[in-house]
Amino acid sequence: MESFNVLSSWRLSVANCKIFVVGSSCVSSEDGTISWKSSKYGDISYEPSGTAKDLSGLNLDAIRPLDLVILGEDTQEALIDTTTQIRSLVGPQTIILVESKYCLGLEEVIKSTLPKSKTLAVLCDADVRVVKNVSGSHYYHKNHNVTTVVGSTINPDQATTQLLKGEGEIGQKLNQITETLKKSEVYPCYLIPKGINPTFNSFAWKRIIPFISLEVMSLVYPKLTTLDTTQFSTLKGVFTDLVTLGRKYGAPDLPDPADASKCKNLLDIMIRDFNQAHPKSAIKTANFSDSIDSVSKDPAMDLATCVYNFNLGYANNIQFALKQTLSLATKSNLKLTYVETLYSFYVEIQKLKDQNIFDWANRRSLGVSESGGQGYAAVPSAQYPQYPAQAPMMPGMPPYMPQMMYAQQYTGYAMVAGPVPGAGVPSFNGLGPSLLPIHPRFRPDSSGSLSQQQTVSAIKNSMYRKSSTSTIQSGEELSKSQKSIIEHANVKNMFSNTTSRYGDVDSFTRLNASNGSVASSGSMTGSICPSK
Repeated sequence: MESFNVLSSWRLSVANCKIFVVGSSCVSSEDGTISWKSSKYGDISYEPSGTAKDLSGLNLDAIRPLDLVILGEDTQEALIDTTTQIRSLVGPQTIILVESKYCLGLEEVIKSTLPKSKTLAVLCDADVRVVKNVSGSHYYHKNHNVTTVVGSTINPDQATTQLLKGEGEIGQKLNQITETLKKSEVYPCYLIPKGINPTFNSFAWKRIIPFISLEVMSLVYPKLTTLDTTQFSTLKGVFTDLVTLGRKYGAPDLPDPADASKCKNLLDIMIRDFNQAHPKSAIKTANFSDSIDSVSKDPAMDLATCVYNFNLGYANNIQFALKQTLSLATKSNLKLTYVETLYSFYVEIQKLKDQNIFDWANRRSLGVSESGGQGYAAVPSAQYPQYPAQAPMMPGMPPYMPQMMYAQQYTGYAMVAGPVPGAGVPSFNGLGPSLLPIHPRFRPDSSGSLSQQQTVSAIKNSMYRKSSTSTIQSGEELSKSQKSIIEHANVKNMFSNTTSRYGDVDSFTRLNASNGSVASSGSMTGSICPSK
């Protein structure tokens, strides 16, 4: 969810700007209005000058070139596609603001298509979510914080430097836009030109670091705790990877990773702020209180934002943030071992979500009615043999063999192979040899069958190569952290690409340092805001 994109469209409309909104999921089909519920601004609906699912649904020829374009995407592919589409609407006086709350370096992506464009980065602290109900969808603004800053995440040229100083005709226009936002109660809202400290990138990294190391980690580990030494080692590894990259990429005020005391202080502050903002996703610490007060009436609103969006299938920016971060590391000649590990398993978690076969939030397989007929059927628990117990692989885990660890949990569901054409075998309700027990990430054992009953085995074992370099740890300690995230995120050998340290990263096209990263899916959300 691109918070500045949707929030600024609303507030600029309140200030009587002519606004066109593209790609919003909260437009009423009855009257074209967009509804908001906000703890800061109240509950209200507003009607933009025009709305459409994509740019082809708007006729903007009469008012081009536009004064302002605000872009917010959750994949690089979508960002490139949108930039290509707006080419005819952008003129020498057009200002483009690209949402950069979770990704840096996006101005380069836009300039690869529009090299002469006046493109700046913007980030906003507003927590905005989509809420569905029987009457449709609306935006929910959770907190009062709407701090907004505009700057550049890349080395600015002379024109960009003058623009951020408010110099010249376009600079005056940018000042006018920020003043309009302030008058519509988006405050504080300010520009950060080159030479001002803290830099724009410093602001950005202090949002990206907790997003990846705390929010995304709390999606992989739903009960994330610093009291488990292995979990904390993994969290600390991701955190230090990001601090190391941030110091090399425009945020010299971040602590030196070698200074354990300062790093610990920063991490403690970020965890404290995270727990206060998201009590339902709170990270357990030595000073943790189970009685953290809820912020919202709806408990789901107190989940971490990316967890909320992931669970409900909304754009969550996780994959884009991770891939763009790895791309920046490539440019800086850094190896972010922990971030790469986290990314590889998020990709696998997203696959389960996309295939609609496994509820990651509740760790359970989905039945036929829940998955839209994707191929599961209830089967008697007697189908499943009992397996001998052995020592648990992780503290608190039940003592089952790794590949059968969740056997009892999934005894009510199994994957059913499709019928052979012409065989007359039903897709469901059949308990014959086509039944694959436990979980669909298992496959028939190629060694054969016993008494016409298929046997199953894990697709791959969780074996890691050891890392030769790392920004914080190496050797056995790093191996233990990597193994921990495999054992938890992989739900014991369900995933198919875990034979290497990077999982799916090994089979992906290598990150291209010249143009950032490449993502595979996403949704477009754009706001086009001419002032007339």
